[in-house]
Amino acid sequence: MSENVKWDGKTKAPRLGMRIFEILIKVGGIIPAYFILSFVALVYTFKNNDVKRNLRSYRKKLGLKTNFFNFYVHNFAVGFTMVDRFAHLIKKKSPFRFENIGEEHLHNALANQKGLILLSAHIGNQEVAGDVLFERIQTKVNYFMLDNESEAVKQLTNRLSESRNVAIVPTNSDPFSKMIAIKKAIEHNEIVCMLGDRVFGEESSKKQVFLGQEAEFPTFPFEIAALTGAPIIAVVTVKTGLYRYRQKVYEYISFDGINRKNRADYIQTAMQKYVTILEQIVRETPYQWFNFYDFWNEFDSKE
Repeated sequence: MSENVKWDGKTKAPRLGMRIFEILIKVGGIIPAYFILSFVALVYTFKNNDVKRNLRSYRKKLGLKTNFFNFYVHNFAVGFTMVDRFAHLIKKKSPFRFENIGEEHLHNALANQKGLILLSAHIGNQEVAGDVLFERIQTKVNYFMLDNESEAVKQLTNRLSESRNVAIVPTNSDPFSKMIAIKKAIEHNEIVCMLGDRVFGEESSKKQVFLGQEAEFPTFPFEIAALTGAPIIAVVTVKTGLYRYRQKVYEYISFDGINRKNRADYIQTAMQKYVTILEQIVRETPYQWFNFYDFWNEFDSKE
């Protein structure tokens, strides 16, 4: 893995700010929260030059020009996901309407009785994606969250998720400890939710062509699938309107019966399928890509 990957595993979200948004949502719904968010997004747009540099690079790969307004909309879109996440969890009835596509793939994968690895990404609203799907499934769900994720994010997400049929499992970058926890969940035919688009620390990774240029993607989810035989399924949920989301479950990738000789090639093929899905989504919804660090390792080695 390249030494230049600089994601630290943290969501930049102060506890007080998140608490204020939580109260706003409880009292007045999402509209007052969006109003305050419009000013917060403006502050962040002026604030971080590295983010601007990275977003400009991302948009250039999509063939898009970038100006101040584009930076602002992208920052506002990040806030949208945070507000919507808490609005969905806080309210007894979600204020959002969901268009569900391909949910049968999830049921087909679970029917194999081999557990399931559900891969999401920092595209759209992955937290809402899982919660909506699992409202209709009795299987236990395990979210694996990095230990050094922001305490504000962890505490609030834990508290708001208490009534859901989910377990939030703190992990670190040690592949062995994660493997034990994930293997145990899979042996009980449970769902394991992981992110497939970011490499943290010294995690194993492999370069894949994404938007015309090679970038590092984690191999761990695919390696554990190959070792356990658990299928992998990708789920992406994107915002399509003020109160609307579109959720798509892709056809699962089977890892049943993969022998050691063909394992590496099979993992490579599976990773390519996953990256192709991500590329398709960001081309359709460019403002809902939320990897604001140097994703392609273009700058750190030069500065």
